[in-house]
Amino acid sequence: MATKLPPGKRTKPLKTRLSFGIPPDQVLREMEASAIKRQKDYLAELADRIERGDLLDRMIDRVFAAGAIRAFAKAMKPAVKKRGRPRKVHDPGGAAISVALKRKSMTRAEAISAVALEFGVDDRTISKIYDDHILMLRSLGLNPEA
Repeated sequence: MATKLPPGKRTKPLKTRLSFGIPPDQVLREMEASAIKRQKDYLAELADRIERGDLLDRMIDRVFAAGAIRAFAKAMKPAVKKRGRPRKVHDPGGAAISVALKRKSMTRAEAISAVALEFGVDDRTISKIYDDHILMLRSLGLNPEA
């Protein structure tokens, strides 16, 4: 004997039923994942065909290839932007030591220019770093110029 459900009770939960022909969220997610997988497979196969040198017979293949190349070209930067401020020296102690070592065989200006070229910065930046280094050594009671 079948039991009768009270009026208004459903036999299936709402989330598993179709309402107005629209599938539930889980089905939509599965359909989307399946479509994305098919698209990735198609594009991978298209790339393989281009690498092999096969002709692109179908119009859609040519459209996809041209679109990918255009997107890549659009993403490229036109030129390197000029920096507004001078570059920083990430190792000022190393720069100062380099100047000090080069001072043994060069003049102060030549040593600063050589180190500035190595670090890719302005001569004034290295000169300031070296002067600060000398002041710090003098504050410790050392005579770095001797």
